[in-house]
Amino acid sequence: MEDDPPSNDPTPDDDRYELAASYSAEKAGDAIVIYEAGDVKHAEGQNGFDLDNAHFLASGTKSFSGVMAWAAAADGLLDIDAPVSDVIPEWANDEAKASITLYQLLTLTSGLDPGSPGEASSFEEALARDLVHAPGESFRYGPGAFQAFGGVLTQALNDEGPTDYLQRRILDPIGASFDRWNRVDGDPQLAGGAFLTADDWLRFGQLILQDGSWNGTQVLPSGLQDALLQTPDAAPGYGLTFWVNAPLSSDDAFLDDAPVSPDGDGSGGFLYADGPSDILMAAGLFNQRLYVIPSRDMVVVRFGRADPSWSDAEFLARVLDGEDIERPSARRGDQRAENLDLIANLRVTQLTNELDLTPDQRATLQPIIKEHTETMSELLGPFRSDDRLRPLQRLRLLRQIRNQQEATDEAIEAVLTEEQVERYRELRNEEREMWREQR
Repeated sequence: MEDDPPSNDPTPDDDRYELAASYSAEKAGDAIVIYEAGDVKHAEGQNGFDLDNAHFLASGTKSFSGVMAWAAAADGLLDIDAPVSDVIPEWANDEAKASITLYQLLTLTSGLDPGSPGEASSFEEALARDLVHAPGESFRYGPGAFQAFGGVLTQALNDEGPTDYLQRRILDPIGASFDRWNRVDGDPQLAGGAFLTADDWLRFGQLILQDGSWNGTQVLPSGLQDALLQTPDAAPGYGLTFWVNAPLSSDDAFLDDAPVSPDGDGSGGFLYADGPSDILMAAGLFNQRLYVIPSRDMVVVRFGRADPSWSDAEFLARVLDGEDIERPSARRGDQRAENLDLIANLRVTQLTNELDLTPDQRATLQPIIKEHTETMSELLGPFRSDDRLRPLQRLRLLRQIRNQQEATDEAIEAVLTEEQVERYRELRNEEREMWREQR
């Protein structure tokens, strides 16, 4: 009897979902939700995280700005292709900024100084930043453009703030909401301050998947998907506030400033070489992800914590094709220093918001926290490796970690007032309790 010919059938859906969920969990995942063909196919909290809890989106927050711009254009408040100077008079009087369009601002090709990752400024400060290159010339990733957009939208809205507009105009009609939003000098961090549940972020993704439609009602004008997927010449892997799976040249200057690692050299597709070209991805620190894939009728939400071995290509291969693959990425190690700087900046920003730090206090704490972040990364390295630690090694490392944290707490408290010290200790207790719950 002859052997049966090899099957060409695709991997069963359940296997794809399990492969993706297992990969997420192994890479310090907190949650994963997979929506496909009209239904939620898989949803789970991971590593002790409650799926109903709101989660920090980090830079995943940035992608709300593109959809807000689309809504504001539909409402006659803004024109995405028009100069920002139509709304901000100060820019009209600045020869260097006068021609910058809102599209260039939100595709990070405006030339506006992007600022340091994780270190957002107020809207006013962002609008006052200088240019680092001519409009449209190249791609610069950072929070500056999004905070500047907040100033533009605030001016157009008059009495309504950007996050209030987002809630009323976009989230309310789809039954979603944000839990809270970090702020800088009273302004929301549009570059990275949102906290949402997985379900609420999923609903936002579904609205994009359905091209602005929700339960038969057109919440936003159709054409949204095409607008988000359109990329400028200077940023072939970044559309209107979303990363896209476009093929790139391996020597494209865009890759020099993109914090997302390409799949291989990027020539087959920036995010996943074997995937469809219409993948949209919102991405945040510690691998927070929202994938919207219209050609597969799919939305995926993923929450997580720090794990430098995460690969979008490896995850997408599992969830789309059921392939348990491992992709080499020469850029992962190169980005370690950038990620540590981002983590340190986010911590300083958090403490500034929680403790109402003065500029002098913030400047003093920045190097303390940066050094702490680098030291902790080295100490935690052995726990992330595949090699099993012997009991004595584990105890020794845990003791070093505890001593490092205590020394940093002492150094931080020396900079604070008595009232700030009391609040800092409350914050540290809250963080310890949260860690215990997630273990």
